Amino acid sequence: ARQRARAGAWALVARDGLDDAGIVVHAVLDLFDLDEMPIPDDVRVEAFEKLFPLPPSHPRSTLAERLSLALPGSA
Repeated sequence: ARQRARAGAWALVARDGLDDAGIVVHAVLDLFDLDEMPIPDDVRVEAFEKLFPLPPSHPRSTLAERLSLALPGSA
């Protein structure tokens, strides 16, 4: 279910942009928190691949920080 939710969240980001759909990605990450699971490395890699090409923005920086990702232009 988490994998399908992740795919759907990134599809929304691709369609609507991170400013509008980034909250959905956070909601998917909340599923890991609810299950008291660390965010797996494959989820971090996928997020890096999705976020890296996007222009710097507050939503991008917030997700990068939550996932402990170092992205160019992130605070």
